[in-house]
Amino acid sequence: MQNGMLNKLCLPERINWNVVQLAKATGWAEDRIEAIMDVLASAGIVDRVRERTYVANNVTRVLNNPEQRRAIRKPRTKNWVVRARQGEIMRTFGSKNRIAMYPWFRIFPVEEELGKTDGGLKADRALLVDVAETSGQELLDFRKAFPSIMRTCVLEVLPEELEVTGKHLRDNGERRFDGLVKLLPHNILTDPQPVQGARIYLLNGVLHEKHDQDALKILKNTVDAMDGNYSRLLIVEKVALVLEAGQKFGVIRTPEEQEQRMCMERTEQQWTKLLKRAKLVIVQIWEGEGTESVIEAMVKQKEWL
Repeated sequence: MQNGMLNKLCLPERINWNVVQLAKATGWAEDRIEAIMDVLASAGIVDRVRERTYVANNVTRVLNNPEQRRAIRKPRTKNWVVRARQGEIMRTFGSKNRIAMYPWFRIFPVEEELGKTDGGLKADRALLVDVAETSGQELLDFRKAFPSIMRTCVLEVLPEELEVTGKHLRDNGERRFDGLVKLLPHNILTDPQPVQGARIYLLNGVLHEKHDQDALKILKNTVDAMDGNYSRLLIVEKVALVLEAGQKFGVIRTPEEQEQRMCMERTEQQWTKLLKRAKLVIVQIWEGEGTESVIEAMVKQKEWL
């Protein structure tokens, strides 16, 4: 495996490895190490003995042995763990292939929650800012689902994607919304958020593959534009289950299951810590029928500090 992580776990002079030790030994960030190790533990490739601490097991040793690894490259079994080869996990880690079975506005109660502000929705403010890495189709679907909410929605995309996204919006009915869908160029990592005081800022899958350092840049840029009690941040992501010591989620049997496990998923505790560092507090986690949740957050008020 890249950076010799499995090799480190199999060293005879050390039995247990914690996240800090693995980070120092491999040169990778601790949050990335923890995410990968929890995935490996859930698949049974390593054992998790306590929080952030792992040990090698028989599967680890097989995958770390070149001769044994070559022997299982073309197995008859369909067991995806047995088919694992060096580097496969890291090639899958960070994949951008994510499909939302249920759109965020079917999970988050839009009509009930948007109006819960002192004085109602502000006419001079944007209703929704979609800080997107998408084509904008879901924003159009949102407008179609709630035609009576006559407020501006903004879609932000990278400058180089502006032309293609604009064409997609025009081809798929943007004109029906009487100018209520606007398109802006925006780089989420480097640019301050240009739309100030919107009711909702939406990060739909944006933080999924970002490590804490980049995620904090995005969050802090968003927080700077939010208006105290009025603005809300909606983060559409999977909230990972907490893996107890010795617990496994079972064998990964398909590439789709492997892809889901290898993505950068955070537990509720990890989301809470990350958002706190950006001066945000979780209001509620809305769970849908699919695998994704909507994390509703707001700016932490000074009197709470």
